[in-house]
Amino acid sequence: MGFLRNIYRSFPVQLFVMHIKYQQALLLVWVFLFMIILGIFGKKFGVPYLLLDPEYLGRVDFISFTLVGFGFGGFVMVWNITTYILNSYRFKFLATFDKPFAMYCINNSLIPLAFIVLYLIIVFNFQKNSEFHSTATALLAVSGFVNGFIILMVATALYFEFTNKNIKMFGLALGKGPKSRKRVILKKNLEWQDYLAGQDDIRVDFFITTKFGVRPVRSVLHYDDSMLNTVFKQHHANALFAELSTIFSLIALGLLIEFELFRIPSGASVLIFFSMLTALSGAFSFWMGQWRNLWLIILILVLNAASQYDFWGYQNRAYGLNYNGECVDYSFATLQKIGTKENMAADAQNTISILENWKTKTGEPRPKMVIVTVSGGGLSAAMYSMRVLQQADSLSGGKLLNHTAMMTGASGGTFATAYLRELYREKQKGQLSQYYDESYAYDVGADLLNPICFTIMVNDLFYPWQTFEENGNTFRKDRGYIMEEILSENTGNRLNKPLADFREAEATAEVPMMILTPTIVNDQRKLIIGSHSHSYLMKPYSRNSSMSGYDVDGVDFLRLFEKQDADQLRLSSALRMNATYPYILPNAALPTNPEIEVMDAGLRDNYGMETTLRFINVFQDWILENTSGVLVLQVGGYHTREIDPKNKESFLGKMVNPVSTLYSNWNHIQRYYQTFSLHQTDECLAGHIDWVRFVYEPSKDHEKASLSFHLTTREKQDICRELDTPKNIEAMNRVLGHFQGEGWAGAVYGVPNK
Repeated sequence: MGFLRNIYRSFPVQLFVMHIKYQQALLLVWVFLFMIILGIFGKKFGVPYLLLDPEYLGRVDFISFTLVGFGFGGFVMVWNITTYILNSYRFKFLATFDKPFAMYCINNSLIPLAFIVLYLIIVFNFQKNSEFHSTATALLAVSGFVNGFIILMVATALYFEFTNKNIKMFGLALGKGPKSRKRVILKKNLEWQDYLAGQDDIRVDFFITTKFGVRPVRSVLHYDDSMLNTVFKQHHANALFAELSTIFSLIALGLLIEFELFRIPSGASVLIFFSMLTALSGAFSFWMGQWRNLWLIILILVLNAASQYDFWGYQNRAYGLNYNGECVDYSFATLQKIGTKENMAADAQNTISILENWKTKTGEPRPKMVIVTVSGGGLSAAMYSMRVLQQADSLSGGKLLNHTAMMTGASGGTFATAYLRELYREKQKGQLSQYYDESYAYDVGADLLNPICFTIMVNDLFYPWQTFEENGNTFRKDRGYIMEEILSENTGNRLNKPLADFREAEATAEVPMMILTPTIVNDQRKLIIGSHSHSYLMKPYSRNSSMSGYDVDGVDFLRLFEKQDADQLRLSSALRMNATYPYILPNAALPTNPEIEVMDAGLRDNYGMETTLRFINVFQDWILENTSGVLVLQVGGYHTREIDPKNKESFLGKMVNPVSTLYSNWNHIQRYYQTFSLHQTDECLAGHIDWVRFVYEPSKDHEKASLSFHLTTREKQDICRELDTPKNIEAMNRVLGHFQGEGWAGAVYGVPNK
């Protein structure tokens, strides 16, 4: 029992107990970090990749892990500094050491060491199993993290070595000789039996020295309390400077977000942000003392109230749109005005002209009309959609895209269709030999998460001061801007063109029409975006004039913002709005009164089927007269899910179950509605419609890729192999059957390089 008692009374253990007792808020940051690397938090959305697979300059290597190690070292030091400021007075014996802060850090290493050991093990296994790196390469990555951590530790140690003073230095400074020094340090008229330790002092019997030995703690009763406190105050001033350096480093990085060299891995920026959060939390607790909780509530309320005003907050905008003029009145009356029968008829007639050109291009009297619809799901949906469409078009001898009249969908899947459509146009112009190479799928699947998260941490959480000009408007550079820039870079700058640049190509059927439908947050209507107006999609179609009173559930973008240069909107902005997942990307505010915001199309239609079926219903007569039917090719759609067993729920489980059940089943609710609508459309076309689904459904041996903007090497390879599953081979053969193609057995590779 004596041995266990000594362990419990040791400095490292008492520091750990003290953190649990007094510093719960600061410990939550560590809990959050452990949850990230263990995959407990955000695994579905790729959050662990921030720390397990950090990218820098497009590579995951020794340098990228060194930067993460540097960020972690900074976080550990700020955590040590903050807790030292808050709690050093509880351990007065520290002030008697030559290097008191170093002694504190060594003994405060239980949590950091546990994290480092666990992190290195997880990273090593992750790099071997998910990135397919050799043992030597995985060890190199691990050593990079250790290297960065050590560099930061040494740099910080040198800083405190030359700035911190111990009690002997203060004694020598205040007296000229040994006797004078003794009078300053020792208590006057000390009566040992009268000494009572402060009520906040924590008993410590043993500590670990700077040489990693174990020594008993000596009494400090013979030292003057004021002298001990003077030592701590001087240390606190030096520590404050180190903490302020962390905050200023984040601000400096925020000014350099456009320079790739300074876009450190998002894992490092997250750790630097946690450092700042820890420092601010500690400073707030130190200054406010026992009133900190009340002042925190007041501060939150004040900041919340201030954020409603323009001088404080800002709104992300859709780049290319004109915000300088008068705002559009967004009201039901306005929607009725742009959704008149005359406008709908004019837009429908324009679309029929496009369809006539499409029919002529196919060279067939009654061609098969193909409508491609893709689902959301981050870069996994983008990469999978790209590979499916590349393969289907290649195997059909180019007939698939030649017969495609329209493309639509949600979120990441539309990155692929927009990119493929541009490659297809370049091929038509003779600027590209082919667009089937797998490298194009890797282009659209390239990392977006690191630059987005980096920008959030160093820029958006403060205030995006930097601006840029476009179409006579000033926009702020935030994570939405960075996302568009990186997506454009990854795809050869093919997607940062205005909608107007695609109007002629769509009108002549050189490329398929593309309709994007982000969701208006204010009223859940669809914002229907295209290079041509599609007001006929603003409400359900009906032949019966008595049923013309259907609610307007969509808004034609070009007609609503006709005076705001709607056709100058960047395609990349339209794609971003179509894929705006909450918090990861900012909602785009549009120039209306009242102001409306838009976000991910998946909130309303994650599969693009609602738009597809409404389009078919509007043009059913033309389709029946001029085509041999419609092939709806859906990529990345839903699959049949096993029914979850009903387990006994806890009290908290019953509290959150109604909301969590709705969220987890939202896609299935959409599926049931759209299956019913598909049946009705099939009746309208007298059976001349075929619905072919390519489903991304990995085997039990392979984990499904996350719905994030980052994919691991394993995930990318699994996505490309997914075409070889029995269900997808069957789906491919159904597609080829519409073009009299030969049967396909899967595993078709070896297409020419770029």
